[in-house]
Amino acid sequence: MRFISRLFLSISFSGCAVFSSDGQPPISSESVPEVAFNLSMSRASLTTTEFEQYKSMPVGLFAECGTIHRGRPDTRDQRVEKVDAEKLHEARVLAYRLFERLSSEEQPPVDEPGTNASLADPGKYTLKLRVGDKQVELLTSFDFIERRQASIASDANRFTQVVRALPSHIMCGNNDFYGISRVR
Repeated sequence: MRFISRLFLSISFSGCAVFSSDGQPPISSESVPEVAFNLSMSRASLTTTEFEQYKSMPVGLFAECGTIHRGRPDTRDQRVEKVDAEKLHEARVLAYRLFERLSSEEQPPVDEPGTNASLADPGKYTLKLRVGDKQVELLTSFDFIERRQASIASDANRFTQVVRALPSHIMCGNNDFYGISRVR
């Protein structure tokens, strides 16, 4: 687990309460501070390495996807769009819960990230969260998150499903990104 000091764009949310299906009490928008996120995932297949990336922005959400060739992204779809306020609030609540867990003294154990060197590689999952001047990063393998191998992986998986559903269209036509779907 590494903590990264970088400036991330923030996003403002207006809100309502989100009722959680995970048994946690709802959090009103007034009790959740402004959260910025940057989510990046990549996974190798038989013939290529695919990626998806999502960043919160003051005007909405930046999303891109494509393939990686020789370590560089080849973007097939890229856009900035406004998103539904209710869905955005749900992503914000989940991001804040992850931020709290990753900010705690006791860091959750996670798998090492992959390198996307082969089909058997577990892939790479990077989630950067910022609240105020404090930033945290979850850097692990994509498979760890997809398989929900720990409670932090289950929380990150749920957050990822919600974020993948924020764009109005399906990025690169992927309803499912190697086992992580879009929340419907």
